[in-house]
Amino acid sequence: MKKLLAQHSLLLEKLHQIARKNDCYLIARIQEQKTKFVNVLDDKIEMVRKDRIKGIGMRVFTKSGHNAFSSTDNIYDEKEIINLLKQTISAAKSAQKSKFAKNQEIFKLKTIKDFVVPKTKYAFEDIKLTKIKKILVDINKKAKKMLPVKANSSFNITEEIWRITRSDGTDISFKIPRSVLSCILTYKENAQTIQRSAGIGGKSYEILLDKNLLKKLEKGIKALSIEMPKSIKAPVYKSGSYDLLLDVDLAGVLVHEAFGHCAESDYAYMSSILSKNKKLLKGKKVASSVVSIYDFANENERGFYPYDSQGVKRKKITIVSQGILKQSISDIYTAKKIGAPLTGGSKAQFYSSIPVPRMSNTILEVENVINDKLFFKDSVDISAQDLQKFLVEFGFFKKRKKIIYLQGDRGGQVSILKGTFMLGANNLYEITRNSVKLFKPCPFSGTTLDALKSIKFALGKVTTGRIGTCGKAEQLAPVSNSANKFVFIAANKNVKIGGN
Repeated sequence: MKKLLAQHSLLLEKLHQIARKNDCYLIARIQEQKTKFVNVLDDKIEMVRKDRIKGIGMRVFTKSGHNAFSSTDNIYDEKEIINLLKQTISAAKSAQKSKFAKNQEIFKLKTIKDFVVPKTKYAFEDIKLTKIKKILVDINKKAKKMLPVKANSSFNITEEIWRITRSDGTDISFKIPRSVLSCILTYKENAQTIQRSAGIGGKSYEILLDKNLLKKLEKGIKALSIEMPKSIKAPVYKSGSYDLLLDVDLAGVLVHEAFGHCAESDYAYMSSILSKNKKLLKGKKVASSVVSIYDFANENERGFYPYDSQGVKRKKITIVSQGILKQSISDIYTAKKIGAPLTGGSKAQFYSSIPVPRMSNTILEVENVINDKLFFKDSVDISAQDLQKFLVEFGFFKKRKKIIYLQGDRGGQVSILKGTFMLGANNLYEITRNSVKLFKPCPFSGTTLDALKSIKFALGKVTTGRIGTCGKAEQLAPVSNSANKFVFIAANKNVKIGGN
């Protein structure tokens, strides 16, 4: 069988022999990560960084399930690693004597041997930093021609290589390549400042070198250059509860931030709106019957990882099916505790990190979908005026006077315990039968379950929205969000726009 990091095979065999002699079970995971980052402000390099880390993490379990963890980056010092393992074995046995928390679910896992390497057009070292800088400068120059802005472009490429072995004979190797190209625009007018960003993601240098992908980024920048001067002059909309139309970015962030974290098994165990007495509320109605929520990333999506950091196969997780809570994004430590199946949902950022349940690509899918040739276009090519024309022809305004269209996302705050959220949109449009008016961005807030229960229909099929990085437990994880292109939320007193 093929193996990545095969030069460490002899070391891994020795470590497992020592664990067996001490009646212990071992999970050993080796990670090598390479990163290249270039940031250019206008035409000057602000930062160039090239990093490479490599190390081993070892979690030891006694037969009772008591465990301890250690790690080192001194991956080529076999003597040090063996001594560290022996100390970890001693710590696990001390935890057993002290009757600390234990977990025996690890012993139920089946042996897996696998090798997963997604294909990429370019190798990590193919493109030099000087070429990356030139491309970023060109992007900034094009942006500044469209609008007098400060243009800050950056490119980040990362290649993670993992090898995970367990005492049951499991030996898994996989590679995760990913890249991000983004441009942040800062525009000032009459003592006011507005900032917006456009970006694309991929697996390698194709997002820098493929003309079609660069055109997609440039289209996003052009749309921002038209919108920003109008947005900075726009009036403030009256706060209140309205019929809402969310674009894919905001709908995706809503389901990720306000709902997805609540569905992570460690948070459900501690307490979230999806659990009671530390148990997942399976069978509870948490959304409209036309709503299903999943978590899964294929190898072409940001957030992809084929196995979790314990060597458990990552599955497509059906969190909600037709409005009913079904599963959790769970790990080996908390799945059984909350009464949920194990879904391989844990992730560690580095070899030295403790794995915790994490989202990958969180998907909001509305079954009641209205399709039209308009919605086969890229989201950036669909204007508020296009939406108005469609809604008029569809007959939307026969029963409603207006709808508030919220476009883009600017992050926000959520409470998994209270089930509340406050998110920011880039633009707010009031759409009526006869007009489309732009207003200043404002908060979009409310109670999570009320928002999900008020979803009635969607326009267009599910597509990938915002890509980014999610922080949790002092670790960062690459993620993406997907949803129908536009999601309709009927007016609800517990969901509003405006206010603080």
